[in-house]
Amino acid sequence: MYLKSLTLKGFKSFADATTLAFEPGVNVVVGPNGSGKSNVVDAIAWVLGMQAPTVVRAQKMDDIVFAGSATRRTLGRAEVSLVIDNHSGLLPIDFSEVTISRTLFRSGQSEYTLNGVNCRLRDITELLSDAGIGHTQHTIVSQGQIEEALNAGPVVLRMILEEAAGMLKHRRRREQAERQLLEVESNLVRAGDLLREVRRQIKPLKQQAEAAQKHADALARLTQLQQYLAGREIAALIQTRRETATQLSAVSEQENRLSRQLEELDDKIAHSEQALSQAGKGEAVEDTLQLEAQRSQARERIVVLREKLAQIDSETSAQNAAETIAAYEMEVTQLKAELDKTTQQSNQLQASAEQLEAVEAELDAAISNSRQDSQVMDGLRPPQLYGPPSHSSQPAANRLDHTNARRRRIEQLLQAARGQVAEAEADRRHYASRADALAATIAEARARSGAQALADFEGVLGTLLELVVVDAGWELAFEAAVEEAVAAVVISDVPKARQALEHLIQRGVPGAILAIDETAAVETLQPKIPTEHMALRPHVHSDSAEVNALLDMLLAGVVVKENHREAVTVAVAQPELCVVTRGGDRFGATGRWQVGAKRTGASHSAWEEAKNSEKNATQQRDQLQAEVAKLENAMRKAETAVRQRGELEVKLSALKERQQMLSFRLQERESLLADSREQSKQIASQLQQLQRQRQLGESLLEGLETEVAAMDEELQEVRQRHSRQSQQVQLLIKTLESRRAERRQLAEQLGEFQQRSLRLNAEETEAAVRLESATVSLRRDLQLEPKQAMAMSVPELPQGMTPEARVVQLQEELAVLGTVNPLALEEYEKLSEREQFQKSQIDDIKTARKKLRDAIALANGEIANEFLMAFEDVSANFTTLFAKLFPGGVGKLLLTDPDNVLETGVEISAQPSDKKVSRLSLLSGGERSLVALAFLFAVFMSRPSPFYVLDEVDAALDQVNIGRYLDVLDDFRRDSQLIIITHQRLTVERADCLWGVSMPSGGVSKVVSQRVSEAAFQ
Repeated sequence: MYLKSLTLKGFKSFADATTLAFEPGVNVVVGPNGSGKSNVVDAIAWVLGMQAPTVVRAQKMDDIVFAGSATRRTLGRAEVSLVIDNHSGLLPIDFSEVTISRTLFRSGQSEYTLNGVNCRLRDITELLSDAGIGHTQHTIVSQGQIEEALNAGPVVLRMILEEAAGMLKHRRRREQAERQLLEVESNLVRAGDLLREVRRQIKPLKQQAEAAQKHADALARLTQLQQYLAGREIAALIQTRRETATQLSAVSEQENRLSRQLEELDDKIAHSEQALSQAGKGEAVEDTLQLEAQRSQARERIVVLREKLAQIDSETSAQNAAETIAAYEMEVTQLKAELDKTTQQSNQLQASAEQLEAVEAELDAAISNSRQDSQVMDGLRPPQLYGPPSHSSQPAANRLDHTNARRRRIEQLLQAARGQVAEAEADRRHYASRADALAATIAEARARSGAQALADFEGVLGTLLELVVVDAGWELAFEAAVEEAVAAVVISDVPKARQALEHLIQRGVPGAILAIDETAAVETLQPKIPTEHMALRPHVHSDSAEVNALLDMLLAGVVVKENHREAVTVAVAQPELCVVTRGGDRFGATGRWQVGAKRTGASHSAWEEAKNSEKNATQQRDQLQAEVAKLENAMRKAETAVRQRGELEVKLSALKERQQMLSFRLQERESLLADSREQSKQIASQLQQLQRQRQLGESLLEGLETEVAAMDEELQEVRQRHSRQSQQVQLLIKTLESRRAERRQLAEQLGEFQQRSLRLNAEETEAAVRLESATVSLRRDLQLEPKQAMAMSVPELPQGMTPEARVVQLQEELAVLGTVNPLALEEYEKLSEREQFQKSQIDDIKTARKKLRDAIALANGEIANEFLMAFEDVSANFTTLFAKLFPGGVGKLLLTDPDNVLETGVEISAQPSDKKVSRLSLLSGGERSLVALAFLFAVFMSRPSPFYVLDEVDAALDQVNIGRYLDVLDDFRRDSQLIIITHQRLTVERADCLWGVSMPSGGVSKVVSQRVSEAAFQ
């Protein structure tokens, strides 16, 4: 396993794509100071995941992107790719070659890829750590890091050992577990707080829930009892209706039977009266009948006289006069009431008039708020429409004319607003047509460029026309500057662009392609635009850094002038510039001048602007339509106001005429009332005459009563005289009376049955009403059907208690419970569930805490074991190498805290021959370098890496020490690849492959390579 190649593009001084193909063995990079050879080491450290800008000698990370020079433009990104040969399978991945790439954009965005697939930095570091590869002092060592390794202290030396031993992954896992443990502890505290809070809330809520449960149970039992009692009541009412119907049927049969019996008795009574009439034709009967007739006539005359006297008492002329006066007074009162009613109607009409005036005021406000031009409105506005109306001083015709004037004004405003709606609709259609035309132009450009054929092709970003945003007014200038490239398809890199080109050729589709990577790699002479000229580039933008880099190339040296005369002058004086005008004229550097060319000015931004203009025009049209709707509403109100105003004036006129008529009639009736009161005095004199007539009638009544008494005596004598002759008549009379008594009895019975029938009908109706009411109450209040209620059995009751008493008891219990929280039970259950959930969460957190502590303990054990093994190996190798680099000297590694293996540091003890040194700082520079190299090489021997990068680590060594240093390198070159940056000739002579780095004019590093064997052969 070794580094196969390193590709740099835009990294520091390597502006162009540069590839260094390394060989197994020793690869030496040489070059003068400032040529950029150390940038190769920075690139390897950076692509392996280095995060600190200071390690690659930068202030901030985007400083590594090529910043440009006098002849080269600034690049937008830096990219480094490292190819590792993995035929040995040392990396745990199923690839013979592994390519690690890192890209940094000037915007700060960074990407990592593994064999072309995006990945995380953690994935790369974990993959390389198993093979002993890292980006710190372990595998990459610079001259400054030699000194830092000695001055850094025990902790840094321990970190170098841990990285070499592949322990960083265990330490990271332990650190991650410790962070998770802190988070778990925090979660445990929060969960405990939540559990305490839930328990604090659940205690009072439990009491409320128990009260709510008692209330719900009592209410349920009460409802069940009420349902049962309601069902029993409905069943009783149904039974009552049935019994009443049965009794009513029986009573009806009895009524029919008694009616038939009464008819039979009526026939018998008629026969008895006829027999009695025949038996009473004798003389005694005739005398009796004649006396009875005379007595009846006398009594009738008495009745007539009494009625006449009563009439005289009750109907006198004086009383008639009083009634006439009362009638006139009543009529006067009615006339006054009717007059008051007309007055009220007049007031109501006046209120309607005021409401109508409010509507007219709203119409005036609608006219004032109209969006018409104020001068036009003032010219068309009638002067009398403004100011408060004064109907009291204006005739009705004038008020109606004012209302008509308002209606005509609103009609004028409505016509003007409809005209504006038509204009707004025309604007909307214009912008819509422009948007459609721009869309068609963009579609045509896409068809011309072959974008449709490449729609699903990998790496296609879109057409240049779609990817750029051109400032308003600069579209034609941009189109003239780039010409046919405006419709070209932009592709992310050269290989994909080549594939796209082959695709278009195979399909026979014409098209144009812009490859971003190709344009970035081509060296283009970009003329510097003088300050007196206006560049086009600042007016063209893109959201993509790659497209911006492409625009930098396409619009380099393009300036804009206002007219063709100035443009021709600049094009002739400075032929390296491309001059365009904002009207679309172009004056190229080759002397090709073009004016009047057909430019569309189409761009994605222009199309969006047209769509926005269309949207604004649509909104303006909608607003105007809303105003037209308001004016139409006002027009309808105005027409309604004109009609109501006419009707109101007619009603007011009719009411005035009726008021005048009622006033005339009222005066007439008051005059008649005065005349009637005069006549009452005349009628009083006639009352005396009626009194005399009453006295005469009373004397006649006394005579008639005396005559009747005499007739009664005579009738008694006749009856006694003829008593014997009337036995048969008496018998008939007795029979007749008996039948009549029987008939009365039957009639009474029939009446009783009829009364009973009426009572039963009333009871049936009452039962039906009560049944209907009970059914409605049952369905409304208890949500139950009658059949279900009647089918219910008796609920369980306490011993010796009736359902009615139980209902009263439950109602009293509910009253004692009072108002309860109906949601308390549900909230209590939720809180209980939440309490159980929190308990389970705490148990899970405790389980997770135990697992994390076990994982930390396991990681600590692995770290301790592997560190001790690595320390023992490195310590033994350091002692051996120290003796080789310092013949006769003694060197060893010590632990600062042997009892604490997890935290102990590592110290270097170095005693060169014939010297007793207490501190490393007392050694010379060369000796310090050899001590640091002995430590690093000891680490290399203990935990070998496939490759090592050494950046001028031999700068401080003399010839003798370089020989010892190279002897040590010879021991490593058999198993590991070495990439060495050096100025030493002896080191260069040991190289298998030699790379030279130079920097010609322009500030861009160039490299050349040579195999040492090939150079020796030549």
